[in-house]
Amino acid sequence: MDEEEDRLYGDKRGDELPPELDSPEKIRKKLQELEEASGKRVKRATKHLIEQYAHGDARQKEKILEKLDKAEEEITKSEQRAVSLSDPEARFMGNKNHMELSYNAQITVDHDSGIILANYVTQECTDRHQLQLQLELVEKNLGALPEGTKVSMNNGYFIGANLWYLEQKALDGYIPNSKQAQEQKGKKVEEGQYSQDKFVYDEDKDHFICPAGGQLTRKGEYMYDDKPLYTYYGANCNECPFRAECAGKKRIRVITSDGYEAERRRMAAKMRSDLGKEEYRNRKETVEWVFGNMKQNMKFRAFLTRSTKGARMEHNLVCTGHNLKIVWGKLGRNVPALGKISGSIVNLASQVCGLTRLSYSRDLLVCSQD
Repeated sequence: MDEEEDRLYGDKRGDELPPELDSPEKIRKKLQELEEASGKRVKRATKHLIEQYAHGDARQKEKILEKLDKAEEEITKSEQRAVSLSDPEARFMGNKNHMELSYNAQITVDHDSGIILANYVTQECTDRHQLQLQLELVEKNLGALPEGTKVSMNNGYFIGANLWYLEQKALDGYIPNSKQAQEQKGKKVEEGQYSQDKFVYDEDKDHFICPAGGQLTRKGEYMYDDKPLYTYYGANCNECPFRAECAGKKRIRVITSDGYEAERRRMAAKMRSDLGKEEYRNRKETVEWVFGNMKQNMKFRAFLTRSTKGARMEHNLVCTGHNLKIVWGKLGRNVPALGKISGSIVNLASQVCGLTRLSYSRDLLVCSQD
């Protein structure tokens, strides 16, 4: 809420409103003053909440104060400037060309069967920290993944820590960097002649070689967002004829890396190969149609429940419904009734699919608002 709206409550925390707001007429007058002063309309939900408090009994007022306390708590946790009073646990997330209060729904799908092997709903606005959790959920449901299992994800998962994790698990990952993801969509990406990926990285010696042959070695380290970053420099930029284009006049070239440069280079090289491009194209046939089925056929376009817990339960039901249709389609002809299929959906999934290729994706599902 805006500071002007917060000011309506004064220092009161109990059942009383300040004297200037102790009647409906005074409330309406104050709201009008705020609108005229700010040049904006006070949001309908906030108006409704104020009027509820003014006319409510002690129990209603207590509930409203609890709702405000919850909203304040979620603002602090999320570090966002605002939250929804209807669902304070929802987060503003970028959805195409606009921002919406949403939850981030994650699924992992078997390539051959289309069965959802793991799902999760998170408040995090990006996918960067979801890969490891999804793999852990898959292994919790189905057991350890065999070495060499193909795992395909979109660019949202492309961070060094994820690439390192896939290599440690001996999984065959396919994740494009941002440039490759744009190229896969048919977009032309302009790239500078002296961009960082034009510098050769020597993993054994841990240094970069610039296009002109200069060597940049690790010189410094600092913390950013609780993570270490390393700086590389030391090339003889003063004598380089390309200094202005590469580093700028009277400057030296510095490269910053998070320590996962080798993993990034290996993944980028894999995604440039014909196999890498083909695997990423196959991902669209695997996981995107699952979201399409949920939205178009199952009419699941927004959460009807509120809170993270409610959204997770709702998403579990939708994913289970999707899996039931697939399992019934594959096994239904061989059993008299669906009720005779024993075990959970995930156990059936382990029999239906070979678990040699997984695809990951996410969807932003908006929360229902008053």
